[in-house]
Amino acid sequence: MKTIPSLRAALIALALPLTTHAQSISPNDRVRVEVRTASESDRKEIKGASADTVTQFKTLTILVSGKAKTPETRIVKWTAYGRDAKDRDVSAIETGEVKLDLPTAGQQTIESKRISTTYTPEHSAGSKGKGGSSGGGSGSRSKKVEASGKKYAGYTVQVLDGSTVVGEASDPQGIGKPKTP
Repeated sequence: MKTIPSLRAALIALALPLTTHAQSISPNDRVRVEVRTASESDRKEIKGASADTVTQFKTLTILVSGKAKTPETRIVKWTAYGRDAKDRDVSAIETGEVKLDLPTAGQQTIESKRISTTYTPEHSAGSKGKGGSSGGGSGSRSKKVEASGKKYAGYTVQVLDGSTVVGEASDPQGIGKPKTP
């Protein structure tokens, strides 16, 4: 098969790995980040509606492992995100920052504060009319109620040495990053 030289060059350029960081990070400065999420929720019935108001509670347990650094200059930054129940926009709802303090060659466990979100899904609310039912029968009046509040959407964790990212984790992947048009 014969290829056109410019097409071949383009294919080779696509096959080469792209470098995302202009800075070189020493392997000794890199850390491994693992996150576990503990979840709870509470539901409150909305009188006369087919929906509940839901309050979600999340706590992030962040496990950072790697080599200690003297003096230690790295910090751990975490952000929890929520999705607006109505327009589905994602935004930061809680953030935290902790100085990294690894033992010589070990692991540090960091726990976020308890993150809380409350939302109500879109639902119908109605009152009983002459028909005697709150369903779709004759005489019932129902009103569409838009969704409200924020629902937990995910997290990001970054370990930074100055402005250089030396470890990170997120769920779902890519949350918190600007969308490209």
